[in-house]
Amino acid sequence: RRPEGYMLSGLVSHVSNWSLAKAGRTLVLCFIIGLAGFAFLSNRLLDGVKVNGTTYQKIVLVKDLVADILPPPEYIIESHLSVLQILATRNKARQQEWRDNLQRVEKEFQTRHAFWEEDKILPPELKEQIVRDVFKPADEYYRVLHAEFLPFMDKGQLSDAKIVFNKLDELYNEHRRAVDKLVAASLAEQAAIEQQTRTAVDRFEWLLLAILVGSILLMSAVVVLILAGLRRRFGG
Repeated sequence: RRPEGYMLSGLVSHVSNWSLAKAGRTLVLCFIIGLAGFAFLSNRLLDGVKVNGTTYQKIVLVKDLVADILPPPEYIIESHLSVLQILATRNKARQQEWRDNLQRVEKEFQTRHAFWEEDKILPPELKEQIVRDVFKPADEYYRVLHAEFLPFMDKGQLSDAKIVFNKLDELYNEHRRAVDKLVAASLAEQAAIEQQTRTAVDRFEWLLLAILVGSILLMSAVVVLILAGLRRRFGG
């Protein structure tokens, strides 16, 4: 096995045979490689955590999910309030106003449900809750509303409408429990994403620092070798 000093001496001897142009090109190449690595990792980090980056989009999406369920449109509390008002008032004009409001919030509910069904970014466990657990009792709520409750109200059969309202109330409470569960899961996911982002930023910062220091050391080593070679060639 050759001693390290012999290997270093051989490397210096090899470098001493370089022309100044080749030595300069080597130094520039090392500098470019170091900067390119630094720039690549910097860009990769920024793409992940900058505004509109992938991590940012996930955080915003989870926030949008919470906004969609507390309050409406994905939380049918406003629909349930409208049903209560329809049941309580005998004024036909006021009843029609609440019916119009029901139609509006149901349309918003269905629109946002379609959005979440098409989404490809939301974590699977959250998507399953929003498109299944939250949606199913609400969808049944609107079916019973149109098939039973409103027809009874139209016929003036108030006692039958009140019986159906109990069914609607049970469906609303099932929906509300699913919403509460989804809110807790969404907030936990948001906190986890934020923590992952902080960890990723810290890790990349140390990696970038290591790349920078390594590039400086590499360029310094090349300079030392070049100078040693020049001294050997010209003396001094």
